[in-house]
Amino acid sequence: MRRGFPGILLPIAVILLLSSCSKKTITFIGEHSLFTSNEFHRDSADKVDFLIESRKRIKRAQLVLRESQPTTIHTKDPVFFYPMGLILSWRIAYPGDIISVSENNYGSLIYHTSNKQRDAALFCTKLIDSCNFDLEKHLLGKYYAANTPSSPPKATTIAEIKQSLAILTVSRNNLVDSLAATYSLTRDFLDNKRYEIQADSLSKTYSLSKALLKPTKNRDEWWETCQSFIHDINTLPVKTGSFFYFRRCAEELLTYIAAERNINSELKTTADFTNKYHLINENFSGEARNYLLSDIIYQTLSKRLDIPSEYLHSYFKVCSNSQYKSEIKHKLRQKRKIDGIKRSTSRNDVLSIKTFKKSSIEDIINQEKGNIILLDLWASWCVPCREEIPFLKALEKEYSGKAIKFIKISLDKEIEKWENASQNEAFTDNNYLLLDINRSAIITQYKIETIPRFILLDKQGAVINADAPSPSDGKLKTLIDQLLK
Repeated sequence: MRRGFPGILLPIAVILLLSSCSKKTITFIGEHSLFTSNEFHRDSADKVDFLIESRKRIKRAQLVLRESQPTTIHTKDPVFFYPMGLILSWRIAYPGDIISVSENNYGSLIYHTSNKQRDAALFCTKLIDSCNFDLEKHLLGKYYAANTPSSPPKATTIAEIKQSLAILTVSRNNLVDSLAATYSLTRDFLDNKRYEIQADSLSKTYSLSKALLKPTKNRDEWWETCQSFIHDINTLPVKTGSFFYFRRCAEELLTYIAAERNINSELKTTADFTNKYHLINENFSGEARNYLLSDIIYQTLSKRLDIPSEYLHSYFKVCSNSQYKSEIKHKLRQKRKIDGIKRSTSRNDVLSIKTFKKSSIEDIINQEKGNIILLDLWASWCVPCREEIPFLKALEKEYSGKAIKFIKISLDKEIEKWENASQNEAFTDNNYLLLDINRSAIITQYKIETIPRFILLDKQGAVINADAPSPSDGKLKTLIDQLLK
């Protein structure tokens, strides 16, 4: 098995992290083996993405691990995390934890922490994942062919699907019980796993029924089936705060019934929002309704779409989850602050990641006169943009102290995604969000239809190259060197 860091550096790094880690932070360390090629992953990676969630919050975040760069998140509560792109159980991290992530010679991710009990929990979660795969293959294999739902066995019914899943659920719970008898596992961990098993069983009931039964039913019959699923999730006997584990089940059901009612699942317009709001209000209740309404309001606000006031009044009246409502109020304050910003005549208004105050691209250029400027137009969702970032950072480091500034301008429509990406990329300085993409003068003037796009300006602020080479292209460095002479 490969080593993580050089033998003498790892203890020093851990000592430094232990001294700085508090009970309000969780630190993740990506070890060397995570970023190198092996028999299972031929290509090396420069980063690994994780999804982070909290039981108490609507917001989901993306965590990016890079080699030799510990990543710290600030939280008072435990968080749930798993690698994006992989179907695995949640891992739990607690405030004060330092989690190291590595990859073994078989391509599996390995998690360690200094707390023995939590380390055992991370190990047991991996065992559960491994055993679950074999259990599913054995008990649900008749419903699948080549990893996709096959033609249903004769006389397949919901009762038969539920019976197969009930056997799988009992087997999984027995596995958890056997691990609890062998290892010192916390009550929180055991409760988490049992709720997770229950939620996964519900989710598989929905997906198998949709794949195997929907083609055999008419529209009205399938709608009745969906309604029975909704009744089950509306009446789940879960403890306070435990609906977190069933969020995805509720989201799946909402997607199903939205399709049946020809309602757009994506939130692109205010009309999309109002249609989904009514659909949720009419079909869901309790914690399912609390979560789904809060989630679509949060998404709509993040996309800077308008929400009619009567819907906000309705939401605060019907939602009984005070933590969700508090998060929505914060999001509303943020949107109103941005909406209240007086737009300049230049139509190039930007928001600073550092101060959350408005300025304009013209203001920034004027402030930096005497420096060469490279404008980087990017977005969190743009894969080529993110691939250029390591090269951009290398240039920033090489030209540190020289008469050149690297200005990042995000074209994200969702502030949340810009903030998360900026945090993951450590973009703290010279990082801005373009506030009005559709009306922006720079977008129109330079015919920016694709990103990444790099614009090079001289020391007087005049554009030298409106479509400059990218940081990964050596031609850009040649241009910069010539301008610095």
